[in-house]
Amino acid sequence: MSIRSDFGFAFKSHLLEVMQSKEIYNFLFDFADETHCHVEGTLFVFRSSKNWADSYPEYDLLQLKDDDYLIIQACDEYPSSLKGDRGDWHDNPWGLGRYVSVSLGV
Repeated sequence: MSIRSDFGFAFKSHLLEVMQSKEIYNFLFDFADETHCHVEGTLFVFRSSKNWADSYPEYDLLQLKDDDYLIIQACDEYPSSLKGDRGDWHDNPWGLGRYVSVSLGV
């Protein structure tokens, strides 16, 4: 059994153009559960997925300019872990970020 997480991949428009020749580009468009387009870029959302970074070594190539993209891994078992996060585009138009809450209802 492996841990599954939700992932959000937000890329600025010009970075997507550069990525067109990379395998990860087709993976994002073909397998994302949700795709949200904006004039500034595109957000890809994967729900309940296994760790993708180990399967795509091109992932490291994305670390060219951190403020051009943001990758967030949201995992129920490790909600405060930043292990799968990359990039620094925190002012993205979708408000992509990690939001953790716990409540008790009686």
